[in-house]
Amino acid sequence: MDALRTLIGRYDNVRLIDPIDLFCDATTCRPFKGDQVFYLDDGHVTPLGAERIYNSFTGDFQWLTGPHLAQLPAARQALPSSH
Repeated sequence: MDALRTLIGRYDNVRLIDPIDLFCDATTCRPFKGDQVFYLDDGHVTPLGAERIYNSFTGDFQWLTGPHLAQLPAARQALPSSH
């Protein structure tokens, strides 16, 4: 993560979303909380896990469709159309 943070610091219009703190504390990572399961397997979140990530990083995800993309035509072309 330190390397990623250093790398993205070199570029404008780049965000890093790190959801680790949503699922882990200082000593343990848990794929669940009570009867809520957040992971299907070691690399895929459940819809509930995805919702937890989205709700925690809503501003970052909304940023993906913001006006700054007008300056990045290649990135805009790579995004799926909303129509």
